[in-house]
Amino acid sequence: MKPEGSEPVLLSLATLNTRGVPLTGTRRTERFAAIGVELESSAVEVVGLQEVYTYHHLKLLKTHLPAFPHVAFARTPVGPAGGVATFSRVPFTEKRFERFGRPREASGVRWRTRIMAGLNGNLITRVAGYDLYIVNTHPIANMDGDWSETNRFYALQRSQYAALTRLVGRLGPRVAVIGDFNAPRVSAVHTALMADTGLRDTFGQQCPPTFHAEYLSGGREPQCIDFILASEPLAVKRAELLLAEKVSMPGGAGFASDHVGLRADLLVPV
Repeated sequence: MKPEGSEPVLLSLATLNTRGVPLTGTRRTERFAAIGVELESSAVEVVGLQEVYTYHHLKLLKTHLPAFPHVAFARTPVGPAGGVATFSRVPFTEKRFERFGRPREASGVRWRTRIMAGLNGNLITRVAGYDLYIVNTHPIANMDGDWSETNRFYALQRSQYAALTRLVGRLGPRVAVIGDFNAPRVSAVHTALMADTGLRDTFGQQCPPTFHAEYLSGGREPQCIDFILASEPLAVKRAELLLAEKVSMPGGAGFASDHVGLRADLLVPV
């Protein structure tokens, strides 16, 4: 029986898309080492990583994150399912991966994109000592940067966001969703997710762009597309950026990823 008036438990969550672009010459080993230095020296307890597509990527990250010995992912022949992995300083009591499912509507997008969309999904975990589900998500990217409902990626993203909405509803009232959502808060899919789930953005309306402008082409403006969302029972003590600036690496200063990481310290009721 929990004592009345117990103080909430602090849990520090983080999220980062790890890949870096272009596909070649990404200095992956140096960047993963820099990511490890940042997270190891922080008070982050659970971090959701995206675009961890191979077991080689996973092994490199494990090497640089020894203080996070508990790693959740679902196996495929080549690497973590959906490219998502969650690292934790404390043990998991539950972990599973659920695919978004085959999209019903995907006209206008290439067959490769439709296949990738069917492989993406949500990694669900719970950590010992917290009555809380953590979802590491990574919906398909909108390569056009056009967030209107007439865009060719809209139906595909809408289907995946709907699957995420249903998942949040099944998990109950205590849930945090972290990841690279690949759509900004101004998009119709994100607006519907927030309205239908009741989740709150831990950054409020203050989250700056989470994709470095240097990696965008065609004069497109970077957006905040990475989020840490939390259900109503969870209070936000602090929210801040991770690895927003260039870091020192053996081959010269550079960004640790094409994305900016996020961290949020949550107060979880006991």
